[in-house]
Amino acid sequence: MAGAGYSVDTVDWAEAAVTRAGASPPQGITHHLLDVTSGDLASLTSESEGFRVITMRRALAHLPDRTRTVAELAALLAPEGTLCVITPHADRFPENLRGICLDDAEIDLLCDGWEHVERVEAGDSTVLLLRGQRTGAVTYGEKRTPKPAAMAGVAVVVTNARGQLLLGWNNARTMWELPAGKVEPGEPFQVTAVRELEEESGLVALPGAVLLLGTLCDATPGGFTRVTEVARITGFASDPAVREPELSRWE
Repeated sequence: MAGAGYSVDTVDWAEAAVTRAGASPPQGITHHLLDVTSGDLASLTSESEGFRVITMRRALAHLPDRTRTVAELAALLAPEGTLCVITPHADRFPENLRGICLDDAEIDLLCDGWEHVERVEAGDSTVLLLRGQRTGAVTYGEKRTPKPAAMAGVAVVVTNARGQLLLGWNNARTMWELPAGKVEPGEPFQVTAVRELEEESGLVALPGAVLLLGTLCDATPGGFTRVTEVARITGFASDPAVREPELSRWE
């Protein structure tokens, strides 16, 4: 290709291969030591208008994340550029060589999303010529919002240096109770414990003072599954204060 006047970039992840290829570099060829699975293809973006052809020969089957890698290579193509994939076909090799091949299902998945797909069978290999990757908006669907079936919360166990347990008197329920509250969407249990303790008692947990002890699972009178994480807090600042209307005091 270089002899025909093309500017050529070669890519290999093996340093020995790149060193050997570059020992006598023909004019117009740039060799890159690069693992395309790393997601860092910045060194290949020197072409302002993109590459006219990118060829992957007997390599795609070995990649752990083919979809992402192909998408990133496609982004390097010129508007009318072609991604050429040459791969051994699984139907033409013994089962013990399945790892170096692609089957029809994998090839169909690779071809999805391209405006032009040309497939050529060549001996034991399949050659794909892919052009015009579609980049429109992705459509998706999801299930309707499910009916609530469970609730999650955190109960906070706070002890002082003498081992005494902090409890609040709930006037409406006429009982002593732990600081506790519901988990906000996406909130870790440790964060819930610190937030609820401060909101209800004014106590501020010290960094690293939250220890998750375990999980309780029961049912509410209304039939909901209730999951309660028990968090132990061993270090805190300030003194407890009443901040919730249903509580009359902390002891």
